[in-house]
Amino acid sequence: MQTGRFSQDIQVASSNGDKKLYQSEISVGENQIQLKWQKSLETPAQGTLEMVLESSFESGARKPENHALRVEIPKGLELVEVTPFGLKNPLKTGETELLWQNPPVLSGNKFFARLKLRATSPGDWNLHAKASMQNSQDATSSFLIRVEGSSEITGKFSQPKIESQHGKEFKVQYFLHNMGTAGSQNASVKFQIPDGLFPISWNGPTVGGAEGDWIIFDPVTKIAANQNLEYTLILKSLRPGEFKLNAELNNGTVAKPTTCTITANPQP
Repeated sequence: MQTGRFSQDIQVASSNGDKKLYQSEISVGENQIQLKWQKSLETPAQGTLEMVLESSFESGARKPENHALRVEIPKGLELVEVTPFGLKNPLKTGETELLWQNPPVLSGNKFFARLKLRATSPGDWNLHAKASMQNSQDATSSFLIRVEGSSEITGKFSQPKIESQHGKEFKVQYFLHNMGTAGSQNASVKFQIPDGLFPISWNGPTVGGAEGDWIIFDPVTKIAANQNLEYTLILKSLRPGEFKLNAELNNGTVAKPTTCTITANPQP
C-alpha cells in the first residue's frame, strides 16, 4: 500500500515467564527484497537441523544487479553443509558469515540457500540473514533456533567373552548408556537365551519376563544424559560347548544387536 520499511514482530510467552521474539523485515519501494526462513528437517537425536532461506529480489522488469545475501551463523552452531556454496568468513565475535555475492536467481527472481546446522551443546540461537540490492533498502530476517540436546543410546556386555564350567551358575552383565547431552525415552532391551543355557534369574531397571527363548524387559521411561543402567542375568549351562547370547537394544525405530560368547568347559 505504500513504500518504506516494515517489521513484523511475533512475541511468544509461556506461563513460566519466558519470552521469545521472532522478527522479519520487508522493504517496499521501486525495488523490493523479501526474506523468509523455513525449517525443512530436524533430527533431535543428532542435534542437527536443516534450514532453507528464500530470498526474493524484485527489480522491475530487469534482472537484479549488485545484490547480495549474508547469513550469520552464531557461535555454538556448526555449519555442516551449505547449498549452493557461499563464501565463508569467520568473524571476530566468534560467529561465521556466509556471503553470496550476485547469486543466480530462479524464476520470480528468487534465490534459495539450504543450510544444515549442528549444535555443539543445547541452547538457543538467533539465525540472522541480511539481503541487499542496488537502489533498494536492505532487508533482514531472524529465526530463533532452540536445540534441546541429543541422545545417543548404546548397549554392551561388560564381558564380550565369558568362560564357565558346565552345570555351574555364572553372571552376565549388560549396560545401557546414554552418551548424549539430553535424556532419551522408551529404550528397551531383550536377551535371546540360546539352546543349552538356562536362565536362573534376571534383574534390570524395569520388569522383565520370559517369552519363549527371550527375556524381555519393559521399556525404560527415561534415561538421563551420561546415565548407565545395568541388566544382570544369572545363567547355567546344561552341557559343555560354546554359546551365543544375543542382546537387542531398541530405541524408537532403531535396533542394535550385541553378542556375548559363552564357553562352558567340561567339569574335571
